[in-house]
Amino acid sequence: GLDQLSPRRREVFVLNRIEGYSFPQIAQRLGITLSAVEKHAAKAVLQMTDWMDEANPQPKGIEQ
Repeated sequence: GLDQLSPRRREVFVLNRIEGYSFPQIAQRLGITLSAVEKHAAKAVLQMTDWMDEANPQPKGIEQ
């Protein structure tokens, strides 16, 4: 799933979710705005969720 993210989204996702950096820390480290970090993080989570749903489809009639 990480391979499907753009390089910047992957970097933000890894720094936040794996390495534990806060959004303000990531913004400072990457030299981008806090708003940009928030957008990259949100889109990365959506993409990863979609990827997981595609990899593990639920049988029809089963609610998640």
